[in-house]
Amino acid sequence: MFVKTPHPDYLELSKRCQYIDDTLNPFAMESSEEDTYVPMTGGMAAMVLSGEAEKVKYGKNRFLAYKKRAYYPDFPSRLESVLLGLIFKNDPVGNKDEVVSADGRTVLDIARELCLYTARHSRAYLVVDLPDSNNGNEKPFISVYRAKTMINWHKDKQGRLIKAVAQEYDNPNAVDEFDLGEVRAIYRVFEPHRVRVLLEDGTPVNEPEYPIKAGGFMPVIPVGTISNTLTVQPSLIYPASVLAVKCYVADAEFAMGNHNGAHPTLYQTGVLAEQYELNTKIGAGSGASWHLGEDGQGRAGYIETNGAGLGSLESRSLWLFAEAERVGRQAISGATNETATAAMSRNDTQNASAYSLADCVSAAIRQALLVRATWGNLPKDPELLNFSINTDWSESQIDSSVITAIGSRVNAGGYPASAEYEYARRAKLFTGTLEDWQTEIESAPMPKAAAMNGI
Repeated sequence: MFVKTPHPDYLELSKRCQYIDDTLNPFAMESSEEDTYVPMTGGMAAMVLSGEAEKVKYGKNRFLAYKKRAYYPDFPSRLESVLLGLIFKNDPVGNKDEVVSADGRTVLDIARELCLYTARHSRAYLVVDLPDSNNGNEKPFISVYRAKTMINWHKDKQGRLIKAVAQEYDNPNAVDEFDLGEVRAIYRVFEPHRVRVLLEDGTPVNEPEYPIKAGGFMPVIPVGTISNTLTVQPSLIYPASVLAVKCYVADAEFAMGNHNGAHPTLYQTGVLAEQYELNTKIGAGSGASWHLGEDGQGRAGYIETNGAGLGSLESRSLWLFAEAERVGRQAISGATNETATAAMSRNDTQNASAYSLADCVSAAIRQALLVRATWGNLPKDPELLNFSINTDWSESQIDSSVITAIGSRVNAGGYPASAEYEYARRAKLFTGTLEDWQTEIESAPMPKAAAMNGI
């Protein structure tokens, strides 16, 4: 296997990451001439595919006008900003001000970046490494790798990560740090006992292979939205990305319908092909006319005049916007004042994700601090190795009766067990991990909610 070979799970994950990244860039979405997310209408596509220069140009211009009339709702980036504001509403607990990165960033800075990319892509990585110019005296540093950077990994039979491959780029002939020149792909291979840098054919780069002295710890720590494992987990931003694209398409259709309705092309008979071509070239009417037949038997005009079609398009647009609002409310519901019963009735799975994301990030940073201290022979003071995001975002309105009700819904198949665990943890009715919770449930001889409440 070549070092550049991606993991099968990476292929699907990278597609989702690219989709989310695209929707986070409103300017690119609105100005792109591609129809990746907003498809051309049949007429536009026919003109572009005709191969005739004037028709191709006209079809592309119509498509750009079609897109520019539409409103792209920037749900993903707004949701991302609010989520980060919620997660860091309170000051984290523990060692948050120590500089731990090679570029002078603190633990808190790393935590923010890690939350950003994990919420966005459902996965990110903390990497503990040494500077490339290692002379034996530098301290290990911590950095954040995005999901798209770590292209491959391997686990042992126990499910532990034992190898990870990151794809990076460099310019070996650069005369200074500003010389981008022609870059090449290099692959940084992390293992529990060493770090190597290879070209895509496996040839070592002229960079020293250096050992890791971290007590057998893997210097790469995966971070997820539910658990710090390499399983594909839900993204908090992806639902907003999907709805943003669907709203954009729906609004393009609605805006074109309005445009056509406001600039009707009169229904005519006896339209010759030449007359039709002339109309389209000079932009007469809405451009929604067509030509059928030859020898004066053509017809041209705009059919829908009673507004029923526009009403249908408007209804769909309004529904999509309402759905986007619901998704956003779910993801940030920790910032609202709704009762736990109301949250339960909404079957709020995203709510649990915001808390579990914060927990995953906190756990990963604590592990990275321990690996860094072990590798660099740094003091292992418990205060220096402690870090937790403070998730007391609102006063808990949950008691054992609510948990009992949630447990009943889980048993009936109407609510996820992970969300039940989150509510129990926030209500301080259970202090263990999700795995401890599941173990207790499986071993309990009575209903889950009753066992959890000590009945």
